[in-house]
Amino acid sequence: MGPRLGTAPSPREKWVLWVKGVTFNVTTIDTKRWTERVQKLCPGGQLPFLLYGTEVHTDTNEMEEFPEAVLCPPRYPKLAALNPESNTAGLDIFAKFSAYIKNSNSALNDNLEKGLLEALQVLDNYLTSPLPEEVDGTSAEDEGISQRKFLNGNELTLADCNLLPKLHIVQVVCKKYWGFTIPEAFPGVLGNRGRLHLKKRK
Repeated sequence: MGPRLGTAPSPREKWVLWVKGVTFNVTTIDTKRWTERVQKLCPGGQLPFLLYGTEVHTDTNEMEEFPEAVLCPPRYPKLAALNPESNTAGLDIFAKFSAYIKNSNSALNDNLEKGLLEALQVLDNYLTSPLPEEVDGTSAEDEGISQRKFLNGNELTLADCNLLPKLHIVQVVCKKYWGFTIPEAFPGVLGNRGRLHLKKRK
C-alpha cells in the first residue's frame, strides 16, 4: 500500500510527494462522523495525519520531514537543495504579503505594497543571478543572467516545494482582492512559476 495522507495536508507536503513521483491519496474526513477505521488509526482524533503502510504520523513537522527521510533513492529522488541560499530565497515574501492583504488602513497600502515588491525583487535577483556551478571561473566575461529553471537548478527541490505554493497564493489572492499582480519587471519570479505550470502539464 502506497503512502496516503489524512485530511488537509499542507501544500508543501503534497508538492514534495508530487515531485518525488509518489502515488498518494488525500482523504477528506468528516469530523462529525468518525468512522471506526479512522478512530483506530488516530485514537486522539488529531488531524491531519499521514498513513504510510501501517505507520501513522500526526506531528506536523514529522509529516513534512517524513517523505524526504523515508522516500529516498534509488526509487525516489532526494530533494535537498545543494545551495543553502536556495532554502532562504523569498523567505519573507509571505510575511510581507500577509501584512499587505490583511491591512484595513488604506493609508498604509502603498508602503505595504512597496514592502511586498521589495521582497519579490530580492527573490528575482536570486533567481536571475547565476549559481556558483553556473559560473566559469576561467572566463573573464560577465556570466549574465542565470539559465536555470528553478531555485537551485533545473530540477525542483524542497526549496521550491516550500516557496512556489506561497507564490501561487500571493498571486491569486492579491489579484482578487487588491488587483495586484506580480510585475513583468520580475522575469525570474514569473519565469519560475511559468516553468512549473509547464512541468505539471507533462
